[in-house]
Formats: sequence, C-alpha cells, structure tokens
Amino acid sequence: MKELKSELTNLPHQELVADLIAQARNNPYLRDVLETIIAGAKDAEKFVKDKISYLRRSKRWYGYGSIGEYVGYYYEICSIIDNKIKNPDTALKLLKSLFDLERKAVESCDDDGDLTPLFHCTMTDLWVKNAKLAENKKFIVDVLLEYSKDSYCGLNQSIFKRAGEFFDKDTVLKLAEKIYNPENSTAKICSELLMYSSNDPVLYQEFLVKTEGSIKDYKWEEIAELYLKNGQYAEAEKSAQKLPEFRIYEKERLLKEIWKASGDTEKLKTWAREYFYRSPSKASVEELEEYCSKDEVESLIAEKMGQLKSEKTYSNCILDFVLAYGSDENLKEYVEAVRKTIGTQFYCESKRIKALEKKADDETLAKIYRPYIQAVLDEKDTKAYKYAAKRMCKLNENESVLVDGISHESFYSELYENHKRKTSFWGSVSF
Repeated sequence: MKELKSELTNLPHQELVADLIAQARNNPYLRDVLETIIAGAKDAEKFVKDKISYLRRSKRWYGYGSIGEYVGYYYEICSIIDNKIKNPDTALKLLKSLFDLERKAVESCDDDGDLTPLFHCTMTDLWVKNAKLAENKKFIVDVLLEYSKDSYCGLNQSIFKRAGEFFDKDTVLKLAEKIYNPENSTAKICSELLMYSSNDPVLYQEFLVKTEGSIKDYKWEEIAELYLKNGQYAEAEKSAQKLPEFRIYEKERLLKEIWKASGDTEKLKTWAREYFYRSPSKASVEELEEYCSKDEVESLIAEKMGQLKSEKTYSNCILDFVLAYGSDENLKEYVEAVRKTIGTQFYCESKRIKALEKKADDETLAKIYRPYIQAVLDEKDTKAYKYAAKRMCKLNENESVLVDGISHESFYSELYENHKRKTSFWGSVSF
C-alpha cells in the first residue's frame, strides 16, 4: 500500500483524474467508490438518502453469486454514516431508514445469511454508537415501539438486546413493560430482549417465569452471561451448568469464560484434560498447552499415542492429532486399527493431505486411500470424484505396494471393472 500511495501521489493530478473517469465508465464498483469519496466532500446525507431510495425502489433479484454486491451497498452506506455524518440524531434517522428495509432485503436475496451480520453487528453497532450521543431520545423510543409491533424476520430486533447500552435501567424496564403484549409474538420477543439488556439476571429470570411459566433450558445461556457481566461468577457457573448436553459447545464456552474471569486455573486445567480425553485433537492439545505444564502435556499425548491400537472408528481429528504429534509408527498403528472404517468421511483437506503424504509410507497411504476411493465410487459421491481421482493418481506413482496381498494393479482393475461408467472420475485419473 505504501508503494501504491507513493506512485499515485507522484502522478500528475489531471492525468489521474482522467484515468479514473475513463475506468469508471465501464466499472460500476469503481464508480461507486468515486461517488462515495465525492459525497463525503459534498453532501453525505443526501448521498445516503439517494442510495437508500435506490435500494427501496430496486426490483433486482440477487442470486447466490451476487449477494455480496447487494450487501456491499449497505456496508458502503454504513461507512459513510460512520465517517461523514457528524450529527448522531441525523445518523439515527438514516440508520432507521436502513433498518426499515429489512423485509425488502430478505425478499431481494436468494440467501439471507449475509444479512444477519450486517443487521445484527455492523448496523446495530452503529446504532448504539449514535444512540449514546443522541439528544432526541424520544425518536429512539418511538423507533423501538414501532419495531415491537411488527418485524418481518427479526433482523431489526438486535437493537432491543443492546438498549441497556444507550438507555438507563429504569427507561429499559418501563419500555419493556409498555411493549409487552402476550397476544403479539413480536412484542413478547422485544420486551424479553429489553429485559435482557437491563443486565439484571434476577429480573430477567422473574420476567421469563412470569411470561413463560418456567425458564426454558436454552435460556440459561443468557442468564449465565448476565451473571458473568455482573461479576457474579458462582451464579454464572450454576446457570451455565443447567444447559442441556446437546448445548455442550455453548456450555463449555461459557464455563471457560467464567473460570478465566474468576481466575480459577484448577477448573480450567481439569476441563482441558477432560476435553483432551474426550476428543484428542490439535485443538484440545492447544487447550492443554494453555493451562497445563509442558511435562503434563507431553505425558498425556504419549499416553494417548499408546492407546491408538484400540481405536474402533476413523476420525479426521484423531488423524490430524497423530500427524501433528505422533511418530511414523504411531501413524501406522492408528491406520491399521481403523482402516476398515475409512470411507467418504475421510476429508481431503489440503493441509491434511500434505502432512499425510509427507509422513506416511506407501503402504500406509494405500490403506487410507484405497477404501476412501472405493467408498466414493460405491456411494456415487459425485462431488468427491475429483478428490478421489487425485488420491488414485498418487497411488499410481507406486504400483508395487501390496495391501493384504492385493497389488495396486489388481485393485485398479477391479475398481475399473465395477465402475467403468463413471467417466467423470476416470477422466481425471492419470498415470
């Protein structure tokens, strides 16, 4: 970037302008960038309104390959609001116009997955930033009241969950009470989000019991978060422990945060050991290295390596673990133990393949690749044909390998005889 800046700075001004205009004629993306820069120097507010108006009027359908372009308009508008609009009240009115496009945005896209971080993070962060500084608090209240009555799919509800950042607790509680309507599902959700934003775990629990009759299992995650924010670590841990087993990821994430915040290193060590025993992998070893001594980590890894012969089923995670921390002999033992269970679940991730082909001898490699290739063709997994073909090309490099007395030539011939019509696979196989 420094070299580019230097070269651009040294270009004659008129020549640079002429080149940019010429390129912008056939490049809509460059044209948008230039318009954004010019808008910042002139009338940013009018520019934003024009952009929003365009989005509101547009009838274009954005398919899977062009969603990024559509979302890009929103990020561009947010960038201008953040950097060029100095009045927070004006910024909020412009952001409100963007949030109003929720239904339009969802109905304009083939996949609304990219809209979630846009609305819930970028736009909401910008809303909170300006709402803290805004003088017209009534406008903010009116917006929340409006959105509590109707929301197409909840993309604009993220501002309710963060209301405690720009309103005092009393205002949040009064607003939650005013909004609550047991006959309106949107109002119920919004009032609940407001109660959460009050950062009072006790009041939040009382609200849930009052409105739902009981506290649902998954709500203990939010309750634990509130206790953690308030530094009530014992209550936070109790709440996190109430999460059901199918929410193990959320439970462990919360418990780790709680133990870190409270400085409970012993529980972190115990958890790291249990995680490693349950799922030996590069990720679990990294957790061990963070909380346990180097000697203990090495001891636990060595212990697990000694148990590889008793493994029953193939696992990509364990293979990565052996490739990262085991010896060539450990790899042979593991592959021999699980090779009859290797199938299409063997994932041909590039780093894994590179490490495997560097560490494994030809026979060990054949014990993995042969059943994988066989399974891909038997199950007609057409998406995996190109990966299986690459593995076959690797096996073709050494035809002298025997696995259970079966040569590579015999394996190849039988495979071809049974699957010779799968031309998309064989067309990618070379010797």
